[in-house]
Amino acid sequence: SGKGSGASQAVYWAAIEWAKSAGADLFHFGRTSIRNEGLLFYKRHWGTVETDLPIFCSPNAARKHPESTSPYACVKFVLKLCPRQAYRSLGRLIYSHLG
Repeated sequence: SGKGSGASQAVYWAAIEWAKSAGADLFHFGRTSIRNEGLLFYKRHWGTVETDLPIFCSPNAARKHPESTSPYACVKFVLKLCPRQAYRSLGRLIYSHLG
């Protein structure tokens, strides 16, 4: 059908309700790369407020942005080719080796 089950939304909603009942007046949706347009779109529909998160790195450390690495590009390419029904199995395989 192409539509999600709504499970993620239900989990977020339950977490927000729980946080509110515990006295919280702020709910953080977590970090998101500016390159992850799909996740940014999802979070924006919740009415989130985006803020910059400063990152400090040692000047001696040569670091690449994780999304500019070859493994990330390879996984992204494979995901574009495979059917959505295969995502869960593929995710288990990838995370067992990379995670």
